[in-house]
Amino acid sequence: MYSAPPRTEADVMSAALRLHGYPARLHGDGGTTFFAVPFDPETPADDVFLHAHFLIASGERSDRPVTEHDEPWSAVLYEGGREYVDVIYAGKPGLSIEKDAEACVLAVVEHAARTRAGHVHIPVPGNAQRLVDAIQAAGANAWYDHEEGVVFAHPAGVPQDRALLGEHISLQLLTDSTGWPGGFRAVAWVPDGGVDFHDTAQVFLFCGVPDQKEVDRGAQAVAEWFSRPGPGAV
Repeated sequence: MYSAPPRTEADVMSAALRLHGYPARLHGDGGTTFFAVPFDPETPADDVFLHAHFLIASGERSDRPVTEHDEPWSAVLYEGGREYVDVIYAGKPGLSIEKDAEACVLAVVEHAARTRAGHVHIPVPGNAQRLVDAIQAAGANAWYDHEEGVVFAHPAGVPQDRALLGEHISLQLLTDSTGWPGGFRAVAWVPDGGVDFHDTAQVFLFCGVPDQKEVDRGAQAVAEWFSRPGPGAV
């Protein structure tokens, strides 16, 4: 007697994506499985990671039987080359897997539509904005540099246009092998007398997906670094 294979998480997300005209291609990397969904549904399958795309996943694996589904869906936007941009959707526990998948895909569809209509400004990546907010709350100044892709922090009272003339801290967002957020590193720098800088110390390091507690810890370490006796910004 024939027995149909169990329905999987991938089956549910595939149906939701196809309903809205998006290709449903499950990818794997280092033991993880996820959907790589092109921003433009017409993007050739082999070129998805070369252009803007969304990574959609349920935890580390998105191909388990539906009965084992225990983590909400999430969608993260990346530029070509897997450069992290922002979290577009983060599901909340309590929704059925089908409703969560539908809400996730709708968030992707709506974000793409708003971007094409010119209603989306260049975003500060979500984790970078969290760092900026936390550092400012801790008593130092910070901003996100889109060109460098890092957060710069400097002592309170120093104007941003003079921040890099003296001691400052760069906070780099880390990613794991799949391109998912993997922590952040804070490094102190001082000018070397010319146009370059040299690093003086690692102020803080966290590996893993940072929750607000770790973001606040890193921000406090940055603020305390600037309050110590030592060189300051010009």
